[in-house]
Amino acid sequence: MQLTKYGLVLEGGGAKGSYQIGAYQALQELGYEFEAVVGTSIGAINGAFIASGEVDKCKEMWRTLNMSEFEEPEIKAFDDNDDILTIIANAIKIFKNGTISPEPLKRLVYNNFEEDKIRESKMRFGLATLNVTDRKAEDVFADQIEEGLLLDYIVGSAYLPFFKMEKLHGKYFLDGGMYNRIPFNMVVDMGLTPLIIRANPKDLRDRNFPKDAIVIEPSTKINNVLNFSTQRADKLIQMGYMDTIKKLKNLSGDEYYFEKFSEEEALEIFEAKVLPGLASHKEEGLVSSPYRLLFDKYLPMVEENLQLDYDYHLTDAMVALVEKYMTKKNLDKFKTYKIKDIAEQMQEADFYPSRW
Repeated sequence: MQLTKYGLVLEGGGAKGSYQIGAYQALQELGYEFEAVVGTSIGAINGAFIASGEVDKCKEMWRTLNMSEFEEPEIKAFDDNDDILTIIANAIKIFKNGTISPEPLKRLVYNNFEEDKIRESKMRFGLATLNVTDRKAEDVFADQIEEGLLLDYIVGSAYLPFFKMEKLHGKYFLDGGMYNRIPFNMVVDMGLTPLIIRANPKDLRDRNFPKDAIVIEPSTKINNVLNFSTQRADKLIQMGYMDTIKKLKNLSGDEYYFEKFSEEEALEIFEAKVLPGLASHKEEGLVSSPYRLLFDKYLPMVEENLQLDYDYHLTDAMVALVEKYMTKKNLDKFKTYKIKDIAEQMQEADFYPSRW
C-alpha cells in the first residue's frame, strides 16, 4: 500500500518530452499514483494528457508529431538572482523578434484536450507560464484558472519566444521554462513528495530539490532533434521506461540495464574468465599468484583504459567491460540483462580493453 503521497513534475524540454511518457508508463506499471501533475512547456502538455487519462493518445501524438515547430532554443533571459520584472522585461525583448506562427501549437492543444476532462481528473493539474501582459510569473492549477481559459493557459505555458506575438483571451503569454522549467515547488506547497521526470541532464537546479524528491533522468544525453521521427520517439519512450525501472528497481549499468549483482559475483566472473589467462602472463619479478596479477596489474589496466573512477568497485569494472562488449555486438539497449549471462558469452580477449 502506497503511504507516501506523490506529485508528478514534468520538466520542459521540447522533443525530449517523449522521454517523459515512457517514464510515466513505467510508473503506472510499478503502481505509483499521483495526487497532482504539474509541468512546464511540453511538460504541461504531457501533464494535461496524463491528467485526462489519455496516456496512449499522448504516446501516439509523440509518434506522429512534427516537432520542428516546438523545439526549444537554448535561451536564458535571466540570471538566477533577477527578480520577475527583470525576467519579463528581457523575455519581451526576445518575444518581439518572434516570426514563427503558433498555430501548430494551438492545434495540438485545442484539438486534443477537453477542459472539463482535465478539471474533473483525480489528479490536480498545474502549469507554469509567464503572463507578459500582467508582468507576472504564474504557477497555477486548473482550479485557479477561470472557466473556459484552461486550454489557453496550456498554450501559454508552451508559447516559445520565437512565436509571433498573439494574444490568448486578450493577454500575451510566454513559455514558463524561461523562469521555472521544473515547477516542483507547486507540489511541495501541497505537502506532496515530488517525483520529477527530467528531460535534460543534471544542473545546479537539482540542488534545490527536496531531499526526498525522486528524480528520473535520461541515462544518456538527449540532444535537441529537429528531424523528429517515429523511430526517434519510440527510442526516447523506451529510454524513459527503462530509466524509470532502473531507478526504482535499483538496476545496474550505464549504457545498459542489469539486474543488481554483488562484488562476490563479479569476482567469480573474473576468476572464471580472467584468472586462467593471467597465469600465462606471469612476468619476471612479479609474484606468481594470479590474484596478485588480477589486482595489481589487470584491474589498474582496466581502470585506466575504461576511465573508471578512482574509487571504483569490482562491479563497476565488470559493468564497464561487459558494456564495451555489448556495444561492439550492438545488443538491444532497452531490456534487462543478467551480467553473468553476458559474461558467459564473452571470450578472454573481450575482457581486455587493450592488450598489455
